[in-house]
Amino acid sequence: MSISSNRKRRARGFTLIELLVGLSLMALMAVFLFGGFHFGLRAWEGGGTRLEEMNDAELAQSLLRRLLSQAYLETIPESSDRQGPLSTFRGRAGDLTFVAPLPAHRGIEGQYMFLLATEPTDRALRLVLKWQLYRADGLVNQTAALADDAAILENVSSIRLAYFGQTSPTRPPQWNDKWDGALGLPKLIALHVEFPPGDPRIWPDLIVAPKLQGPGN
Repeated sequence: MSISSNRKRRARGFTLIELLVGLSLMALMAVFLFGGFHFGLRAWEGGGTRLEEMNDAELAQSLLRRLLSQAYLETIPESSDRQGPLSTFRGRAGDLTFVAPLPAHRGIEGQYMFLLATEPTDRALRLVLKWQLYRADGLVNQTAALADDAAILENVSSIRLAYFGQTSPTRPPQWNDKWDGALGLPKLIALHVEFPPGDPRIWPDLIVAPKLQGPGN
């Protein structure tokens, strides 16, 4: 075949086989490109979700540190329907009730009663904070009826609260899983949070020293 005939065939365009091969290669490249894009998108979304969850953990620590550092102790005198005085600070391993200031909440400044605890969900537990405006003449033991609540940390396996201080005048300060406020506030409050296996979030143990003994002190 002469050089002129080859030039004429190329000028006429591609053959059917060449077009089919080219289309097949383009389709294969499109599949690879779409798969890579889809994988990258899922990785981006997963990374964004993890980052948001980690930010939520940091915000929860910041909020609790601020509130617990301002928790104060007040004793409600004995009443006709209750024997003995009642402390506004009562802690257990799984929950904590305390009073602290919450500035400018819904336009109302003042002291609020808080309950820090967990609630069950379909996945695991969530760390919740409940609160309402504190009244010294109210029933401080009815924390289940607190008006407002918010989930501050989702998908939690467990929490553990501990209180460092003296539970008796004759005993040295130590960590306890309960605190009734009979000898004042604990020197330290620690909150340990555990996440489900494989959860990338990190919760360094939150340890806070309450600063107040009463409103304005």
